[in-house]
This record gives sequence, C-alpha cells and structure tokens, in this order.
Amino acid sequence: MTDLPKKYGIDDLVAIHQTAFDTGKVLRPEGFYKPESARSTIHFSLNGLVKTHSGGSYDDRKFAVVIPLKEIRDRVVALSSEDTYIIGNLDLERAEVLHPSEVRDFFVGCGYDWHELNAQGWHGWSGPQQELLAESLGFDSSPHKLHWTYKLEDLFYRHLTSPSDALAERIREIIDVHGKELPDYILSKVVAVLSQQENELYPLHAQSS
Repeated sequence: MTDLPKKYGIDDLVAIHQTAFDTGKVLRPEGFYKPESARSTIHFSLNGLVKTHSGGSYDDRKFAVVIPLKEIRDRVVALSSEDTYIIGNLDLERAEVLHPSEVRDFFVGCGYDWHELNAQGWHGWSGPQQELLAESLGFDSSPHKLHWTYKLEDLFYRHLTSPSDALAERIREIIDVHGKELPDYILSKVVAVLSQQENELYPLHAQSS
C-alpha cells in the first residue's frame, strides 16, 4: 500500500508559474505571446520551483506568479507537484508576482513547506505518491501529454510547419468538440491558419466561397 510521506490539505499548497513575460494584471498562456504556439494552458509547480532540465530551460524566467492553490482549485484540469495546469487566462488579483530568487523566502515567511523539484516532482516522493497526493485532494493526476489541449498544441505546430489535410482534419475534430473551452485568441489563431492554408491549397474554392 502506498503512503504519503506527509498529508497535505488544499490550504497547504501554493501554485507557482514562472514566465519570461511581464504579466501585468492577467496571466495568459504561451499561445497569447507566440504566433507559432497554440498552447492554451498555464502550468504551475506546487510549493517549489521547477529548475532547468532536459525538457526545458527556465533561465530566462524573470517573473514568478505565486497563488494559493485553493484560489484556482475549480479550474485545475490535473494536478501534480511539478505540473498542475489550467486552461485560459488567470486574473492576478489574488496572486503575488515575484522574482524567482525571492520565492523561497516568501514561502518560508508565510509558513508553507518548501520542496525541491525536478521534472518528476518533489524530491523524495515516488510516482505513486505523487498520484496519491492528487487523489487525496480530489484532483486528476493525468499528465498533460494525454490531454486534448496538448494534442491541439502539437498538431497545430506540426501543421504550421508542414501543412497536411490529415493534420488539419485532426485539428478540426478537436475544435468541434472543445472550441468553446479555448481562449478566443487561441481559437481565432487556429481557425485563421487552417483557413489561410486551405485557401492556398485550393485557391479556386476560396474565390468562389
């Protein structure tokens, strides 16, 4: 039987998002800033900072958004200590925006537990224990790569760099089911790229429609 090294309640956990962008009063997904990206999700670590690893660099992240997990609990799609995520924008009214070097002292000052993190989560916690943490708090623990938002993100980038009817059709299938869940700027971007490339492939059809 798997046991938790320590039991945490929702009030014990704080979500941290590191970004290179000056967020202002609203935190937005990467897809808002990068034309080539359809990322519609914002990703957080819990009670610790994810450091640069083989999956990505955090060296250019000059801002750390810190918000109690309970403030976003109704929007959490899935939870893990290294990758908890939501869909769409986040109002920062109840968040702190710090430099990453300030976060640990802020945590200690507020009385929260601090954890060292790697790409697999909190040091000293096994995979089953990470999953049990999510389960004990009532959250799904499925990795982002299994979610439709990741599939859309991946398909969009592949179609943008190497357009194909097959990729476009798979993107449309996702949009048909989940389009209303996407931020308007992501949906508009995806639809515009599909339409533009379709017109380039079928110019006579575009003129007659």
